[in-house]
Amino acid sequence: MSKHICFFIGSISNGAGTERITISLANLFVKRGYRVSVVSLCQSDPPFFSVHREINTYCIFTKPCAFTLYFFQIVRRLYLYLKKERVDILINVDVILAIFSIPLKLFLSSIKIISWEHFNYKSNLGISRRDWGRKLSQKYANAIVTLTKQDRSFYLEKRYNRAIVYAIPNFLDSFPSRYANMNSKLVLAVGRYTYQKGFDILIEIWNEVKTYPIAKDWKLRIVGNGEDREKLIAQAKSLDLLSSIEFCTAQKDISNYYITSSIYVMTSRYEGLPMVLLEALSYGLPIVSYDCLTGPREIVSDNINGYIIPVDQKDFFIKKLIRLFESKDDRLDMQKKAIELSYQYSIDGAFNLWQELFSTLLNSK
Repeated sequence: MSKHICFFIGSISNGAGTERITISLANLFVKRGYRVSVVSLCQSDPPFFSVHREINTYCIFTKPCAFTLYFFQIVRRLYLYLKKERVDILINVDVILAIFSIPLKLFLSSIKIISWEHFNYKSNLGISRRDWGRKLSQKYANAIVTLTKQDRSFYLEKRYNRAIVYAIPNFLDSFPSRYANMNSKLVLAVGRYTYQKGFDILIEIWNEVKTYPIAKDWKLRIVGNGEDREKLIAQAKSLDLLSSIEFCTAQKDISNYYITSSIYVMTSRYEGLPMVLLEALSYGLPIVSYDCLTGPREIVSDNINGYIIPVDQKDFFIKKLIRLFESKDDRLDMQKKAIELSYQYSIDGAFNLWQELFSTLLNSK
């Protein structure tokens, strides 16, 4: 009988990188013979990404609520579902969800719990419960999966860590047949319009970039959704940049944005292992990124497929961006290297690492 893997996630209605990689992984497990289900804490809309027809989806709540007030109800509903469906491995998609799942080990002793870190150990996004979730995971989960080797080291530094810690990077479930156009004068950034992504920093950088004559015909395109959209548009307007910055709404398929650009930029304040950088890599886009925790350094090889900029060194960021504006040859060289590097993030490589972890857990007492 095939083993049952259950993903426990905030909501599969969202369309960000965490949801994308979760659904991609769930779809992959089904195709490789596992029984798979996805439990959402709250799901008010249909899944944003396409879910394989054999995956069972279930939501604990159909509308947002104060989860701290409904703690026991959440734990009870999750318990009843896991018991009824005979789940073998539960994956918390975000360590914060360990708050609800770890107590179930008292009643479901055979289940193996994995907490999947999608940010990094040193970033709690202003939510102290995420720190609690990390500590619970380190003490009582069977395993923790980080997206980078650097973040794995952060977890292992803690003396009270008892969980197995694996570093399994995100993966690309397909590779493009067309690549970015190095003749284009479009700079691309993709992500949610939130504080984390640092688009306010990027707009400040772009304001200075536009003072260079070489930048006259270049434009910046920011693709995403999120609560800070109007604030960012207002910032660009106040700097008289709306003629050179495009704010585009995120879609399920954003391949055309990659293909029509020639440079990718990232000014995030923190990350896990950003899917958008992997996608930019696969399309052959040279990348200029701040060296935030964590992820960019493991994707961008400095001076090979892009530039890694020390955090807050705005002048250095501008210098490297202008250098790429000036040299199509540099862009072409970096494009070739980027495409070569992207094959490190194949779907088979990721699946083998996950399968190795499952085997380790299921064969342990």
